[in-house]
Amino acid sequence: MSKTVIIIEGLIIIVAMVIFLIWSSHHCLLCKPGSSSYNLEQSDVNNLWLYGRDITKEISLSRAIEDFNKKCPDKNPLTQQEVIAAIRNWNRKEDPVSDTVYAIYNRVVEQQVLPKGMYFSNITKYIGLDYTYEVGWKDLVFRSPPEDQSDPDIGLGYTYRIRARYISSRPITNEERLEAMQLSQ
Repeated sequence: MSKTVIIIEGLIIIVAMVIFLIWSSHHCLLCKPGSSSYNLEQSDVNNLWLYGRDITKEISLSRAIEDFNKKCPDKNPLTQQEVIAAIRNWNRKEDPVSDTVYAIYNRVVEQQVLPKGMYFSNITKYIGLDYTYEVGWKDLVFRSPPEDQSDPDIGLGYTYRIRARYISSRPITNEERLEAMQLSQ
């Protein structure tokens, strides 16, 4: 092989990994009863049915956390105080969002409810460029309403990280690199 072919193949791999990283930052692993985790299926997104509940309905914060902790057991379960503290500590200069999106998340603090379209997600694995990470990321995700009801200030929605815990890392395997490349296509 010529050096030019090797360089081009290397660039293709790098581009594929960057695309995967962008994709993976907006897609997460959700826990499902009876298994440690599963990929968020498109059918789940279309049906707006996550963690065994319809996310088109409001739910109390305490109930949402209780349901989440049952579906995604953790040595350090998510607490109402942790969620409220994380949202209160939101630095909009570092993590800017529209006033509309910020107000939606503030309802969690002020009224202690998860508004329609909001749910918790649990990410347990993250594949970087050279390493695979075992993580304990707890996110509060807001999905925008269907297109016919959408608000331009909301866009597609938003994911706010409540807890970011890195547990371990190891070099990425060739199988994971290949999987990442396939997912990015």
